[in-house]
Formats: sequence, structure tokens, C-alpha cells
Amino acid sequence: TTLEFYQNKFKYIHVDEFQDTNTSQYELVKLLAAKHKNVFAVGDEDQCIYSWRGAQVANVKQYTIDFKDCKIFKLEQNYRSTKKIIALANKVIKNNINRIEKHLWTSNEEGAEVQLKQNYNDIEESEQIAQEIKSLVTEQGYKYSYFAVLMRVNSLSLELEKLLLSYNVPYKIY
Repeated sequence: TTLEFYQNKFKYIHVDEFQDTNTSQYELVKLLAAKHKNVFAVGDEDQCIYSWRGAQVANVKQYTIDFKDCKIFKLEQNYRSTKKIIALANKVIKNNINRIEKHLWTSNEEGAEVQLKQNYNDIEESEQIAQEIKSLVTEQGYKYSYFAVLMRVNSLSLELEKLLLSYNVPYKIY
């Protein structure tokens, strides 16, 4: 059969960003892996960002049931963030449901206090970003090269570009 052909063809299966799989993708992995049961799934249910397009974070927990002999390796050490950011992240993710318990940690410095800033829309947010960068450069001696603004989609950059120009903040888009 077609299924047997592909089960034999794919003896080992690797799924990256497993937390962002949808139901159909997970079922396909289960079917393909039914013969050899050699699935290497990499993911973190606390980082699921695509539920709006069908990702089922519950697939991570279900994987541990369907592949009951799987080994779980938790990557809890963070090498990039400060202790204050990691402490806040732990407070937030502990409220997630259907998760495998973990405790993030870092040996990095304490770092600055984490600030929560809420904005009504993209224009207000862009204004706040441009003002903050300009202020840190002019009042505290930061360099423009110290800053990066990360965006999920290109369409979000237009308002920010307008505001950066109005504040005479140089920028590059990558």
C-alpha cells in the first residue's frame, strides 16, 4: 500500500517546531511512524504561536502518550536573557495548560527591571518605540547601533519607519 511504502521509506522522522503542528500534521506523523516508531520531535509547548492557524499545542502532550517510550530532554537553561526576564517568563508560562513542567534558568546577570508597556494600536506603539530610542540615545548616551526592533511580519514596519524618520532615528531593515 501507499502507507507501507512511505513507512519503509521514512524509517526516521524528525519534526521541528512540534508545538506548531496542527491535527492533520500530527496524524500524518503518527501514521508514518507506526512501523518503526523512530520520531524525533523538537518543540516547546510554551512557545506555540500559531494556534490562530490551527496549531494544536496539545500535540506535544499527546506525543508523550502516543509514543510512550519517548525520552524527554528539557532545555531549561537560557543563554541569552537576564535573570529578571527569565523569572518573569517562568511566572507567565506556569499558567499555560497542557504543558510539560519545566523551570527556565540562566547564569547571566540580573539585568534591568522588565517593563510592561501597553499600546492602543500600531501608531501608538511605533511612537513609543521611536521616543524611547531617541531618549536613550540623547539622554543616556546609548548608540543607535545598540537597538534592534524585531517584527513577525514586514507589514508592521511602515508606521514604525514613519515615526523613526520623524524623530531622525537612523535605521536599516533586514
